[in-house]
Amino acid sequence: NPDETEEEAVARKKMKADKAASVSAKKKGNDFYSQKKFEEALEAYGEAIELDGTNMSFLSNRAAVYFEQKKYEACIEECKKAIEVGRKHRAGFADIGKAYSRMAKASIKMGDKEQAVEYLENAQMEMHTKENERMIRTLQLEVRKEAAAKYVD
Repeated sequence: NPDETEEEAVARKKMKADKAASVSAKKKGNDFYSQKKFEEALEAYGEAIELDGTNMSFLSNRAAVYFEQKKYEACIEECKKAIEVGRKHRAGFADIGKAYSRMAKASIKMGDKEQAVEYLENAQMEMHTKENERMIRTLQLEVRKEAAAKYVD
């Protein structure tokens, strides 16, 4: 760009280098994740986030690690951050929908089916999937059965 100052050119090149390094860190994290080396994966995703805080997938991946570690509250919080970053930086609807789905799965693990349904409905508004549709119907049925059983007791 002929109009940019030297500082702007340096900043632009640094940002480009950081984005490339962040993708490399994410790949490292994915490799650790697939080997179930979760602490190393968290470290790599953290590095990716530091290098490029505009990419929600790094936060989503970190949430996936927390889910695997059965740290469901941390998973949900990380998904909320991912959605916030995603919305701010115009991430795709599918990525935001996936974060809501992961929040629903964490809620199910924590025994909160009503909250899970709410997250799944949000996911459906982002991107409609058959899997989410089935999960919503199943959970709503389970919630009704549990309510009926409580009523009988």
